[in-house]
Amino acid sequence: NDEHAKQTKNVLNVNLNFANNDAKKFITNKFTVDLQWNDVLMDIAHNMYQIEQDAAMPKCKFSDNFQIILRRGQKSYSFNTYNAYMRHPHSLTAGDAHQSVTSSAYFNHTHTSLGIYLNPFTISMEVGVQALNRFLESQLVGIADSSELQNDIRMTFARVYASPSAELNKGGWHITFKVPISLTPYIFNDHRADEKQTTNKAQISPNLRVSYHFSPRLQSTISGGIRQKTVDEQNFFNGLIMSDYQNLYRGFVDFTTDQSRHILLDFDYKRPLAMFFINGFVSKDWTDSHLTTERNFSGDYIVNSYSEQKSKSEFLMVGGRISKGISFMSGLISVNYSYIHSDGTMQQLGTETNYTSESHTWGAKFNGRPARWFNFVYQLTAAKSLMSLATADLESSTTDLSQKLTLNFYPIERWQIKLIGDHFRNQISDNQHKNLYLADLSSSYTFSNGVELSLTALNLFDQRTYGYTNESLLRTSKEYQLRARMIMASVYLHF
Repeated sequence: NDEHAKQTKNVLNVNLNFANNDAKKFITNKFTVDLQWNDVLMDIAHNMYQIEQDAAMPKCKFSDNFQIILRRGQKSYSFNTYNAYMRHPHSLTAGDAHQSVTSSAYFNHTHTSLGIYLNPFTISMEVGVQALNRFLESQLVGIADSSELQNDIRMTFARVYASPSAELNKGGWHITFKVPISLTPYIFNDHRADEKQTTNKAQISPNLRVSYHFSPRLQSTISGGIRQKTVDEQNFFNGLIMSDYQNLYRGFVDFTTDQSRHILLDFDYKRPLAMFFINGFVSKDWTDSHLTTERNFSGDYIVNSYSEQKSKSEFLMVGGRISKGISFMSGLISVNYSYIHSDGTMQQLGTETNYTSESHTWGAKFNGRPARWFNFVYQLTAAKSLMSLATADLESSTTDLSQKLTLNFYPIERWQIKLIGDHFRNQISDNQHKNLYLADLSSSYTFSNGVELSLTALNLFDQRTYGYTNESLLRTSKEYQLRARMIMASVYLHF
């Protein structure tokens, strides 16, 4: 598909912060208002059809975070409470289909902790409460599907938890053992179906972490544990919801929770005087799930959901980074690599399908200051993703590349010129790639009295749209929020 998108985004942020810190206490409070008005108009050209998609996505969020820490000798006490209210009234039109969705939620997380240090042990306990009250109303018209096309639901839970932990720090060893325990009552109301469901969930997730310092240069850590996943209440709805011109999502109401096991081994080696650093890790996860992802077709749409079928999946991740300083130009060069392999099961057209996915990511970063008046940073990231379906004997792959170059010039003292260039290259079919080039230029001068004058030109090439969808086993949709070319003059006062 060839997609062209125009996005209009307006953002208003308000932050009010208060902080007080002394030898015995630390108090802070942050109140935040986040208002956004986002509109996206997209034209999709396919070899069989052409469609226009228009989405309006305003949202608002009000939050307050209060924290206090009291210190008394070998003891410390903390109290934290976070409150947030969010509302998202969205609308989406794609061809003949139209959808309106209004979601709102109130969330609270209040917790307190007490720690006691008894050399070489530290014993602590955190207790808290999490509460959520979420509403969802939606209506979808213009599609030929016999399923429920409306939602009117309310989801509420109140989680009480305690997390005791013990730490040992002695002789190069650092051992931490945590046992989080929680009890969560859930209440789900479907007002259209006049149904109410309630349940209680008790969970425990022990975790052990062991670190050892072989020397001041070499450290290694091994950790592992059992995770009890919480109920995925975000998917609690019964009617269809449209995410774009091609995809519908069917929710599910299921209070069953899944379990996973994980283990991680990493190491870190450093020689600061030689400016040489190396680290690496390997992790493995095993997940037992009672649900299997499901994908079916309804007319021109893909219907994504889950089916009640037990499955197992495995996830392997290996990665590392090597960095070396370059003294003659006061720089640093680093390379990194990560590999991800996962095996799982999905339902497609009623058939159980085993799949394997792999991804390789390579990265490099080079920065330096070859002269007093000049420094630079170059970053490169390349990725390749592969996916195969064993039962269907199908394979697909995608590649992505991104580059960023930042140049800083200082012709004279207090005068800075900065040039930034970006390049994105994405594969959208076997023999087709899409490229995007961006560039910004800025210049600033700071006077001795603290006044700074700045002139900035953003998006020199005036790139307005960049979006595409790769239709394959690895269905990938990309949408970059591009700003139009803009020239901005600013005055700052430093004191």
